[in-house]
Amino acid sequence: MKNFIADISLRKAAIIVGVLFLTSTFAFAFGSALIESFILGENLDRTLLTIGIFLEVYCGVAVAGIGIVMFPILKIFNKRLALGYAIFRSMDLVFILANGIFLLLFSRLLQNYDLMIYASNGVGGLMVSYVLYQSK
Repeated sequence: MKNFIADISLRKAAIIVGVLFLTSTFAFAFGSALIESFILGENLDRTLLTIGIFLEVYCGVAVAGIGIVMFPILKIFNKRLALGYAIFRSMDLVFILANGIFLLLFSRLLQNYDLMIYASNGVGGLMVSYVLYQSK
């Protein structure tokens, strides 16, 4: 894994990040819609709920992947914030997994799930924004 990240070119990194960003956005949108329809009682099919959870988990994996792929590039400008960004993006995955497991077990969302995701996303976003600002 370490050699893969070290050997990745800027162009390959940009393509990987772009694909992960686009696919994670669509996966989260569709997954959230399926989960919301279950929570609101519009569709009580547990198969669709499970598909929605798996789509959100893919989003979490993709988002963590973005942080990992961006780390070697961002660390050139600020190693601490680059590491923080990768950690906060990985925390998104942890929160999504925890919510998915809770949802499968209890058929309801984890309390303050949205707040955890927004906080983690916001802090990570501020970190990467500042590093991008520093790098000009």
